[in-house]
Amino acid sequence: MRSLFLPSHVGLGHVARDEAIARSLKKLIPYLRIEWCSAEPSLTHLRLWNEKVLPCSKKLTSFSKAIEGVFNEHGYNLRMLGKYLSILKNNFKLLQDYINLSNYDMVFADEFWEFMLSASQEIKDKVVFASDLVFMPYGDGLISYLISLILNKYFKQSFLKFRHRIYMNTLCEAPKGKWYLVLGENVRKWISRNMFIAGLCTSYLPGELPSVKLARKALKVSEGEYLIVSSVGGTSARGEIILHKVFKAVRRVRDDSKVKIKLAIVSGPRIKLSFKEILPEWVISYSTLKSLSTLYMAGDLFIVRPGRTTTADLECLPRSFRGILVPIKNHLEHEHIAKEAAARFPNLFRVVGEGLSVQELAKAIENELNNLKPGFRKPPKDCEGTLRVSKYLRDFLKGSLSK
Repeated sequence: MRSLFLPSHVGLGHVARDEAIARSLKKLIPYLRIEWCSAEPSLTHLRLWNEKVLPCSKKLTSFSKAIEGVFNEHGYNLRMLGKYLSILKNNFKLLQDYINLSNYDMVFADEFWEFMLSASQEIKDKVVFASDLVFMPYGDGLISYLISLILNKYFKQSFLKFRHRIYMNTLCEAPKGKWYLVLGENVRKWISRNMFIAGLCTSYLPGELPSVKLARKALKVSEGEYLIVSSVGGTSARGEIILHKVFKAVRRVRDDSKVKIKLAIVSGPRIKLSFKEILPEWVISYSTLKSLSTLYMAGDLFIVRPGRTTTADLECLPRSFRGILVPIKNHLEHEHIAKEAAARFPNLFRVVGEGLSVQELAKAIENELNNLKPGFRKPPKDCEGTLRVSKYLRDFLKGSLSK
């Protein structure tokens, strides 16, 4: 039995949670063979897990770099939208030229927008399409509003063309309002009626998280020492600026308050992190990691980009912590996720802007550490998304769902 996994190559969250789904699915169907196709930075993550990646992956154009251009250089630009769509169309054509999709018992696509844009209806009938993004929030400004309006109209029509649709999110993340601001059906009701609601999908499975004691021992965090973890995922959009700012702010807190702090920085494959000075012994720096599970269980304070998988990973941890979410400016999805996370879990998260100064960030870090109450917590009920998706895919493969 063969399956093809196609994770989005925007950031690392999609491939990280899909890898966890694949691990769970292999436990349910041990004889299943899973192959992968995607572009960077997803390929870097798949190599860490020694997954079978199809050779044509190297020919695909990464959509991460294109999307980052929106936030690094261009801003919202309707003309650039056409360029981005052409990337997806060309990727799908390459995929079709090299892969016979009918040779697979199942094709699982996680926000692999190439399928939504260019695949024939015959292909869409055989694909399990998953997404945590069904509705693009409306931002400020005419251009932002128009792009969201166009995307929402396209999303609503296009999702229904797939026979099997999975919402890899909780309904709490979906807007309470209607499509197109005031017109159409309520978004939450539409999702409930038209998609399988998985819940929050994490990059780890039950039993994969180490104990707090073992995690802190592995990272050599001493008694009475705080561990701050800062990660920007798989994007390079102003990520290096944020990481340098975190380093300077933590150093200031250490110097001023004499608090014992260790800092772990995860820059991701899209950033070549450079520091003018040699990093002190209290800083651990990683480019990429196979899993963040040890950091999750050892960390006291997380300063991260609010990608959906990163935020879900933190929300579902069985322990207390504090989190500072730094959304990419004008990234409507980031801003929405951060806002909702802080509203649902005010005792865990606070949201700050990218323009925060080093001094202001240092103050925020001090405040969060002072508010930290170590201990265990019960994750919310909607944290079983990864397992639920794997069971859905198992049922699909075994014929319990009509293909």
